[in-house]
Amino acid sequence: MNDTGNSISQPAAEASRPTARQPADTVDTTPPRKETPAWVRFLQRVGIYFAIYVFSLGPMYWQWWEGKYMNGSRLVAAFYEPLLLLCGWIPPLGWFVNSYVHVWVFDLRWAI
Repeated sequence: MNDTGNSISQPAAEASRPTARQPADTVDTTPPRKETPAWVRFLQRVGIYFAIYVFSLGPMYWQWWEGKYMNGSRLVAAFYEPLLLLCGWIPPLGWFVNSYVHVWVFDLRWAI
């Protein structure tokens, strides 16, 4: 019988605990990982946001074109205006954005 007066034996909690010590060669001896500096995390986020900004122009090209040259949304045209300026100042970026937009824009001259 146990303390409560039951003759039913309860499983011992001690059976699930490890009883042997780990050998010294299995102990994790790697130094703690250093935290990335805040300025590096900031630059990573700026880079990711800029990439999303650039890649969003492809599907939004016609809305941008209507806002810039026709009677479309001026807000969309103003949103992509800094990218237009950057593409003029940095020719490789301009080449990349132009090539990327051509993937999204169907040119009728190729169909004829």
